[in-house]
Amino acid sequence: MPQTISGMIVALSPAPNSFPFSPKNLFVSEEGVILGSAGQPGTQGEPSRTAELKNGWFGPLPPPKKPNPLDEEVYPLSLSAIHAKLWSKGTQVYIRCMGAAFKTFVNGTQITGDIELRSGDVVSLGTKIPRNKNTPASITEEHLKPIVAVVGISS
Repeated sequence: MPQTISGMIVALSPAPNSFPFSPKNLFVSEEGVILGSAGQPGTQGEPSRTAELKNGWFGPLPPPKKPNPLDEEVYPLSLSAIHAKLWSKGTQVYIRCMGAAFKTFVNGTQITGDIELRSGDVVSLGTKIPRNKNTPASITEEHLKPIVAVVGISS
């Protein structure tokens, strides 16, 4: 008999003041889904990460209408390559920070262990980095924003 994998659908939609990203619909099972920065080289022979609507990788800003070949891709600076992990157990969905330098927050509170998520929760992968006199001029305001997402959960 074929084995079925059970899980939940977790929708992540951009919240105000977030680094811009396309809404995601993730199938989250007990194995989990990693949330992190796309474009990073894979480890142990894995391919480079590409941001898609159905995976946990967040990519750069969409290119401008008339891209300049000298423009660099803009990624959120506070997002780690492997930032957080989502997984489900039964009908519950959990999140864990994976030791990210700029931390993970749920509803404005830094998480330090496994936290159950509910629809309507706001997850922040990182924090807004304040600009200071040492911030290079090439760093835009978009670079300094974290990924901030409103969570929706369904079965």
